[in-house]
Amino acid sequence: MARALLLALLMVATTAAAQPEGEDATAEAEGGGDAVAPEEPAPSPYQIHMDNGVRLFKAGLWDGAIAEFEAAYRAEPKASPLINLALTYKKIGDPVKAIEVLEKAVANHRDTMPADQIAAAKAEIAEMKTLLAYVKVEVTPSVEGVTLIVDDQEREGFASGQELVLPPGTRVFRARAKGYAEAEARAQVVSGHGNEAVQLNLKPTHGEVIITARHTDAWIEVDGQNRGKGLFQDMLTPGVHQIRVLRGKQIDSVQIVVQAGSRYTVTQDEDGELESDATAPLQEPEEEPSILPSFLRGFYGQGSAAFLAAFPHIDDLEVGTADRFGGAGGLHLGYRVTTWAAFEVFGQYSDIRASGDPGPKLQASLDATTNEITMVLKSVRAGGLLRVMLPGKSWIRFVGTVGGGVTIEWLEWRGESLDTTLFLDDKGVGPFGQLDLGVEFEFQGVLIDVVMQNILQTTKHFDLKNDRNAFDTQPIPIIGPAIRGGYALW
Repeated sequence: MARALLLALLMVATTAAAQPEGEDATAEAEGGGDAVAPEEPAPSPYQIHMDNGVRLFKAGLWDGAIAEFEAAYRAEPKASPLINLALTYKKIGDPVKAIEVLEKAVANHRDTMPADQIAAAKAEIAEMKTLLAYVKVEVTPSVEGVTLIVDDQEREGFASGQELVLPPGTRVFRARAKGYAEAEARAQVVSGHGNEAVQLNLKPTHGEVIITARHTDAWIEVDGQNRGKGLFQDMLTPGVHQIRVLRGKQIDSVQIVVQAGSRYTVTQDEDGELESDATAPLQEPEEEPSILPSFLRGFYGQGSAAFLAAFPHIDDLEVGTADRFGGAGGLHLGYRVTTWAAFEVFGQYSDIRASGDPGPKLQASLDATTNEITMVLKSVRAGGLLRVMLPGKSWIRFVGTVGGGVTIEWLEWRGESLDTTLFLDDKGVGPFGQLDLGVEFEFQGVLIDVVMQNILQTTKHFDLKNDRNAFDTQPIPIIGPAIRGGYALW
């Protein structure tokens, strides 16, 4: 074939002088003068590219020669440029390409090829095929969208396990896939089918996550970035990711943990809740973080009940330690603004009693003589509190509240029979202060507090019938255990 191809190269069309038929063109024209030679036609684009390709081939500039022969074929599709291309590919050691273009020439342009040229092309194809190397390339794991690159050239339509036809020699194989690190292997391949399969093992760098919203018009956010509507499918880096599905005012979220090389799904049920096989528990940190996530905030409410004891200062009433008692009930509503603090408003009603023997001054104020008298102090307290919480690693933590407000009180004095009211003091309105300290238990939003309630309220608004303050205007300390129960939305 070398001779036939050489002839093809030398058969680049050149322009010869055109000789007109009939009378001698050199004859003098009528009236005398020299004869004018006809002008040569300008070369065609095909002729220009073929001529340049031959020159570059002879100079050993293979890339340029290939470009020119391909341009000549585009200008005029015929066998000659393809035969020259085949010879060039053979020169640079790529028999696969040489066979490809020779077979194209025979299949598409045999009608314009001489018989000896067709025979030479077929013989050359058969000879070059004996030099080809056949090798399988296997990529693991089997993933979609794998790109195979051999010697810096991408192989289109590659599938794992496919047998490639290559020129003999040392070849570099590389495989790429989204979510995996590039795999590379070098192999020396020889002619024939006896080459060992090339193994390319992809190592995962990402995990695949598929998020399906219940409604196709719901927006999907991944780590605060909008990733489209209805369906999301992509590779995510290993670690923790925040998933949110938004539709109107409804926002549903879930936190997932992604591992490299795994596939996870996140689906939304009818109630909007996001469920996933990627919600693995996070590993507990060795130390408690100093700052909890900012989303740990929200409303809460609690009801309370307390057993209280009062310690009023009454000069003319001898009260024993066990003769002062009372109870209270109330409601607390608040909002947690930070990890450690909340503000709340509350209302509480209490009924506290202290019994003892009246002295002469108090006895003189009574309408009848009695050996025992009971002070009944009814209070309605309303105010605001600052709630302080210390977050811990477990479900139990310290809690304390401090604040105050106003109290509306009624004071009664009763005789030996508590059903007998000796006299009723005027109503009073005054301030109070409160400090509660204790512990809080939390389980899935349910709050249970056990605290010691400490109240200090004024008495200046109380007067007996003789205009003498029963408590000498001194404040009343009230103390006792309280239990609160409720629910938190943080």
